[in-house]
Amino acid sequence: VHRDIKPANILINLEGEPKITDFGISATINTTLAVCNTFLGTLTYMSPERLENAQYSYPADIWSLGLTLVEAATGKYPYDVKAGTFELMLQVMNEDLPFLNNSGFSPEFRDFVSSCLHKDPLRRPPAEQLLSHAFILKHQSDPVSLRDFMQCVFDPQEKLDEIAVVFAFNYYALLSAGTERLKDLAPLYADGSMMLHDGHRAVGAPAIIAKLHEVATMNAGFKIVHAVNTVDCQPLGVDGSALVHVQGSLKLTGVSGPGNQPVPFTEAFILSQMSPGEYYVASQVYRLVQ
Repeated sequence: VHRDIKPANILINLEGEPKITDFGISATINTTLAVCNTFLGTLTYMSPERLENAQYSYPADIWSLGLTLVEAATGKYPYDVKAGTFELMLQVMNEDLPFLNNSGFSPEFRDFVSSCLHKDPLRRPPAEQLLSHAFILKHQSDPVSLRDFMQCVFDPQEKLDEIAVVFAFNYYALLSAGTERLKDLAPLYADGSMMLHDGHRAVGAPAIIAKLHEVATMNAGFKIVHAVNTVDCQPLGVDGSALVHVQGSLKLTGVSGPGNQPVPFTEAFILSQMSPGEYYVASQVYRLVQ
């Protein structure tokens, strides 16, 4: 049982495939007759039996799916949340079920949603049965492709910029944390990776990590941290590789006084894709700016 099905926990990748995320409060049930007793999850999408603090099982997720579909179809949550938590609970348990306009949605979709939103959990169909519902079967051969839509709205440069910024800030945070965190940088490198660090060359993951260990040890001695100032990113060709250029400064946190000025540095990374969205550092060049 997932226990927190809601719009924010359903993501769609570039292939148009929905993915359920955030399994932090999910529970494993060994049989279809097993039940849960804990009160976890997002209140607004909880089923009536959960709000009543009764035992619950798989049908609780089916209810949450139904509410998620209503919100996705109408653009708004179907209950009034302004009155507060207690009033919301009473609405879900006692008021009529959310209604979908007959003229705005297909009969198959309305039936699919209404079957998910039975207040009696025993009347909600299991996920296996929903997969053979007329709404699902109708759109399995539909020429309208969610993949085409996702490709249309996706901005590859924006995504690449986001990856570059996250990479840069995490990279230097780990490097500034000392030698104990270098193991977290090791997966970024492959056998053919190359680093040129202020004129010193290292090839292959072991040699690069050894060089970074040397740098981190020196940084720890002088209490140096890397501060990122700017991150620029440009795609390289059609294979998903990218050039990431970082400008930053070294700050001596253990030394005070007017002579303690940040030392600027620049570093360029070439990130290559192992698989879509998964990168490694093919090469990098670091130098201090005199």
